[in-house]
Amino acid sequence: MKKNIIIYSILFLMFFSVSLSNAQNPFITKPDKQYAASEPVFKSKLFVKIIIWQNQLKEKMSCLVRQARATHSIRP
Repeated sequence: MKKNIIIYSILFLMFFSVSLSNAQNPFITKPDKQYAASEPVFKSKLFVKIIIWQNQLKEKMSCLVRQARATHSIRP
């Protein structure tokens, strides 16, 4: 009787581990459909200006960080 329980337990564990290994890993598999961001409902010149300013600020900060890393100085 103990032998049967052990055999069934081993078979169950083998089946369970196989089903887990077939699951998709979200870190290495790509999703089937890529969803694009929808366009804004309203188009405002203010929001466009804010987006442009944010991009300019990000570019300037990235440039200064690259300079600081290259010169090993906090001066930039």
